[in-house]
Order: sequence, then structure tokens, then C-alpha cells
Amino acid sequence: MNAMRLVKRLAGSVALFVSALLPMAASAHPGHDLSQASAKHILTSPYHIMVLALAGAACWFAGTQVQRRIPARVLSTLGLVMLVGAIVLWGKSL
Repeated sequence: MNAMRLVKRLAGSVALFVSALLPMAASAHPGHDLSQASAKHILTSPYHIMVLALAGAACWFAGTQVQRRIPARVLSTLGLVMLVGAIVLWGKSL
């Protein structure tokens, strides 16, 4: 049981580190506001897709850490939808 706690603690630390890097990833594509770009650019830009995927992974992981069932399912489902959306958008942009 202690090994499982260690794995969960390590996963939590990694998720915290990744979520701390999200603002840097969001600012990795300077040059325009979201309202100044076309919809095609927003849906096909690798930077925007990367931010969507990272946010989805963070939501999914947060859902695994929440104790209450309904919020955990909402977060996990939202994260999964965001990840699938990022994969679909990335595939279409190739």
C-alpha cells in the first residue's frame, strides 16, 4: 500500500509541475490576441493544439485526484474530451 501512495504522490508532483508550465506554453506563441486570429489558425496552430492537450491532461489528472464522485467524473470526462479534440485537430491539420 505504501508503494501505491508513493506512485500517487509522484504522479501528483509531475502533474503539478506540468500545470505550472502551462502558462509558459500558452505564451509560447506571441504575436496576436485570440480575438485577432482567424478560426482556421486557432484550430490548426500546433501551439494552440498543444495548450488544448495540456489543459485536457491537467483536467483528466485532476479528476483522478478528486475524492467526490460527480466532480471527479466531470473533470475526467472534460479532460478526455479535450485530449481527443486535440488529437482530432492535430490529425486534421497535417
